[in-house]
Amino acid sequence: MINKIYKLIHNKYSRFLKFFFFLRYVFAIFLIAIFLFLLIPKFFNYEKKQEIIKEHLINYYDLELSNYSSIEFNVFPLPNLSINDTNLKVKNKPIFLNTKNLNIFLNFKNIYNYENFVSNKILLNDNNVDLDIDKTHNILNFFRELKYKLDIQDLNLNFKKKENSIIEIQKINFSNYGYKKNQIKGEIFDKKFKAYLSDDNKKFYFKILNTGIKADFNFDKTNEINSISGLSKISILNNILRFNFALKDNQIEIRKSNLKNRDLSISFDSFIVFDPFFEINSDIYINKIDQKLIDRFSLEKILKNQEILKKLNSNSKVNYNKKRFGNNLIKNHSFRNNLTLLWLCHLYWTHYFVVFFTTD
Repeated sequence: MINKIYKLIHNKYSRFLKFFFFLRYVFAIFLIAIFLFLLIPKFFNYEKKQEIIKEHLINYYDLELSNYSSIEFNVFPLPNLSINDTNLKVKNKPIFLNTKNLNIFLNFKNIYNYENFVSNKILLNDNNVDLDIDKTHNILNFFRELKYKLDIQDLNLNFKKKENSIIEIQKINFSNYGYKKNQIKGEIFDKKFKAYLSDDNKKFYFKILNTGIKADFNFDKTNEINSISGLSKISILNNILRFNFALKDNQIEIRKSNLKNRDLSISFDSFIVFDPFFEINSDIYINKIDQKLIDRFSLEKILKNQEILKKLNSNSKVNYNKKRFGNNLIKNHSFRNNLTLLWLCHLYWTHYFVVFFTTD
């Protein structure tokens, strides 16, 4: 009975079975062909393609490739050219990148044919950038104007002023495409942060995780090349700071500023010059102040820092409404003091920042 059924199936479906077994060989040949198609380019000499690669980077990404140690072809995760130990410069901008590994992800049509070479995206991995803080707008404009896919991983960005390091942001990850588009992650002050830049580059959100520090910036649209302006809101636990700002060349103007918390309410306008000398001119209006805040001021701390404060050229005018201070803690309506603002900010904010950045 079983033999009859077998013969019936074999006779009826023999053509189908033969075609199925034939497909096995077709699939095997197809897989071997793909494997060879992707593997053979590993043996090519890509030094001969360096001019094409350089031209592609500068035409599409405004990146000038000056030095590198080697160029290799990688199959995984997708076909790409891996350029190791590179020195890059952003075209017409004073931005220099030392990149451990630059990956150019290829279109399949360009694996063998480099005519009309176009990549799918590029990846910059393990990067170091030293940037003059006065040139910050250059790196913002670079990302703003970039139209092609770029992925940056492990970027250490060191802001300097006259060769002196001011602040360093480490382990920055950024992508201008996909579901992580315009999301920024990294570390600052040994704390992890995340940030987001809107598609129109007019809104920027920043948060240092597990510290209670966050900031929102809304940028104005301006045609001036070296100018950044807008308004911001900065929150540090229960302290809220709002202000309008205009940064141009070596100076920043802060207007309509307001700082509030349960102990203090002040508003101020400041004009800060960074070069050739650091100088601050401020008008401060005290709306409310708790005597407990004054009690926390330490004369010993002031005296310890007076040599540093003397090096800062500051001129501040303090104003207040006498009717708001019923305990006669403050006697005068207004006064000028070259270090008043600096002492107030230093003592008050030091108290909070010591707590933030020494607590895990």
